[in-house]
Amino acid sequence: MKLDSRFKGFAIADQFAPFVFVNSDDWNAPQLFTLVHELAHIWIATQQVYPMKLSQR
Repeated sequence: MKLDSRFKGFAIADQFAPFVFVNSDDWNAPQLFTLVHELAHIWIATQQVYPMKLSQR
């Protein structure tokens, strides 16, 4: 799935339908790290959103 270049990936840790999204525009090694990282969020069932500061947009 193509995402905004600021996103590497994200996970939705839903009990019945968990989802992991990985930015397909990223390189292979970072994609693998992102996948493992997001799967860990699913495994421990946590969701985190880090709001960006306006200056980072």
